[in-house]
Parts: sequence; C-alpha cells; structure tokens
Amino acid sequence: YTNYLRVKSALVNSDNTLVMKTATQMNNAIEDAEATKQLKATAELISVTKDINKQRDFFVTLTAEVEKMIKGAEITSGEVYKQYCPMAFEGKGGYWLSNSKEVRNPYYGDKMLKCGSVQETIN
Repeated sequence: YTNYLRVKSALVNSDNTLVMKTATQMNNAIEDAEATKQLKATAELISVTKDINKQRDFFVTLTAEVEKMIKGAEITSGEVYKQYCPMAFEGKGGYWLSNSKEVRNPYYGDKMLKCGSVQETIN
C-alpha cells in the first residue's frame, strides 16, 4: 500500500519519471502469485510508460487491484479513503485510494488538485 501511495503522489505531482520509478519499486515488492498477477502486471505497465496520461489510465486498474487486496486484509492502523473525481477521463470519473481525507487528485495533478470527494472509508 505504501508503494501505491508513492505512485499516487508522483501522479499528483505530474512527475512521469518519478511515477515510473515508484511503479518499478512497487512491481519489485509484489510477490509472484496468482492473486497478485494483475496487480504486478499493471505496476509493470506503469513502470515502462512515459506518457503521464497513459500512466493515469493504468492507475485506474492499479487502484482497483489494490482495493481488492485491502478489502481482503485486516487494517491494523489508520483508515483508507476511497476517493472519486467525477470529471476524470472526460466525465467518466475515476477512483483512487488515500491515507488522508484531504483530496489530492492524481488524475489532474495541479490543474484540479482538490477535485473529488471521499466516497468510502475502509477500516
């Protein structure tokens, strides 16, 4: 989850090079197992993609995969906030996970940093 948050932060800062680096770190940290196959493949795709918009597209899948793992695990401290921006992806919307209630939109970065809201609290 910590690696996921690093990828999200790099997207918030619109730093495609850092996104690639943090996604590589995440990919390396994920165990090779059937249950993590899609998560690992998505992290790898992000790690080799230079285009920030494509990275953001893949981040949707990364979020969904991380959410599955979190919902199947026991959270021992803090809460996870599922956040949503209705304007992302030309009005189709997009979700992401955060360790803070404060919205920092990874789909728009500084263009619309605070666009979004908390949709669910996972604890």
